[in-house]
Amino acid sequence: SRLRRLRLNFEACHKIKGIGLDLRRCSPVLADLDLCFKSCSQISDESISELVSSFYYLTTLVKLSLNFAFCSSITKINLDLSRNVNLTEIEFICQFLTELPDQGIQTFFQSLSEISGLGHVSLDFGSCERLHEVGFDVSRSSATLSVLDLNFSR
Repeated sequence: SRLRRLRLNFEACHKIKGIGLDLRRCSPVLADLDLCFKSCSQISDESISELVSSFYYLTTLVKLSLNFAFCSSITKINLDLSRNVNLTEIEFICQFLTELPDQGIQTFFQSLSEISGLGHVSLDFGSCERLHEVGFDVSRSSATLSVLDLNFSR
């Protein structure tokens, strides 16, 4: 595969329950991944886990944008980015995930802390009412981090 950028927008596709997207074939060169599932109200935790498990193979990924805003059925996002050592930019939009508790996003924040080359981090967890305590350490990226944009507003 020679695919360097992949952008898929499923915004407001209310009938989507599963995400049958296997990214392993894109792994040799994919550098930019942008997935939007905004307002896909029936997407399950299992579907997201299946999708993000394929990120393990995307070792050439430099930019990652994920939008799960208004996906009201999500209670956990087991996204581990620790193998994505080339990742320099991440945008993660999870507004109004009203059922997402602190432990449902722990794996993601732990893996972010392990990446050393992050330059741009934008995390939007606005109106995620069940999030109370989030731990996130950017010390490994302190030499490269130029933008840190966090939103946890209610």
